Amino acid sequence: MHHVADSHINAYTRFKLCMTENLPTIKTYDENLWVQLDDVKALPVNMSITLLYALHMRWDEAIKNLKDEDWQRAAYHPEMKKELSLWYFLQSYAWHGRHHVAQINGLREKRRW
Repeated sequence: MHHVADSHINAYTRFKLCMTENLPTIKTYDENLWVQLDDVKALPVNMSITLLYALHMRWDEAIKNLKDEDWQRAAYHPEMKKELSLWYFLQSYAWHGRHHVAQINGLREKRRW
């Protein structure tokens, strides 16, 4: 859950940059290094769940009134070396959240949590 929170914080920032700037270059980050920091090690998982809940409410509010043409706004991804639209980012992060929820549910079932 800490990884999902970190990822979606970055996604929210990318969305807002894309919504307010003309073809911004997004900042990449090393997710493997982020999960080694003390906030991930020291805090319980419910902190990231609470953070995600609030972040997703803000994100939803930010995008709910976008027009069709707004979804074509793009940002440049330096690692992928291409422009990516808000539609792409939305699909990507929706999949990302579902993917990790499925992993967590699989572990809960396997370990009988």
